[in-house]
Amino acid sequence: MASLVGAMSDFTIRRLGPDDSAAFLALRCRCVNDAALQFRSAPEDVVREGLAHWQVRLASDDERIIGVFDGDTLIGIGGITRDWRVKLRHKALLFGMFVVPEAVGRGVGLAIVDALIAEARGFVASLHLTLMADNDRALALYERAGFSVYGREPQSVMQPDGPGDELLMWRAIDSSARGV
Repeated sequence: MASLVGAMSDFTIRRLGPDDSAAFLALRCRCVNDAALQFRSAPEDVVREGLAHWQVRLASDDERIIGVFDGDTLIGIGGITRDWRVKLRHKALLFGMFVVPEAVGRGVGLAIVDALIAEARGFVASLHLTLMADNDRALALYERAGFSVYGREPQSVMQPDGPGDELLMWRAIDSSARGV
């Protein structure tokens, strides 16, 4: 797909396919363990999904999942998924953004979001996402990429210390995709 130059390394960014499912699942497991309070999925949810689940999703026409590689190592992921229902196919949900801590601050997160926006053009008319309301770093990233908060869902995700609120965000992509 593209290359970008990070602060210290060259990264490669590309759409992932079924052959990437093992590396993707390993990083997805890491993100829900290392940043558990920032994700809707719990570690046991990701284990239950399993490799075959992600092989199918990575091959789907309704999924666009991006990976950033430092050499052969997957260091960042994010995806968009489009609903199968006719009346909802004009929009997609951005999900599963994660950058390994050792690559944070090097432009990887914004590169993933930019690549997902590029994937969304001609695919959907808008992108939507949720994030934990206390995740200021992610909020700043998404606002920088043109997303706006349109709501707050109280007590959306059960955390170890009680329910946490999520912010709801969206951005327009391409009005020509309405009939997709």
